[in-house]
Amino acid sequence: MVWIAFFDKNDFITTSSYRKRLKELQAEKKYYEEQIILNKIYLNQLKNNPDNLEKFAREKYFMKREKEEIFIIRVKNNS
Repeated sequence: MVWIAFFDKNDFITTSSYRKRLKELQAEKKYYEEQIILNKIYLNQLKNNPDNLEKFAREKYFMKREKEEIFIIRVKNNS
């Protein structure tokens, strides 16, 4: 029993670290599954509403309409 508990390749310390890592990975999996759902909803809104698509293009890619000027003001953060 002592050999298995402390010196085997599947000892208590290794097993507990595996369990801890498993819990971390399960939490990470849950986060990414939620993000996938949110992104699918967002993508569906972009596909079905041209106003949302235009807003996305303007905000993320700085696209503009013809004969329109865009000024980008960057604020320096001292923190």
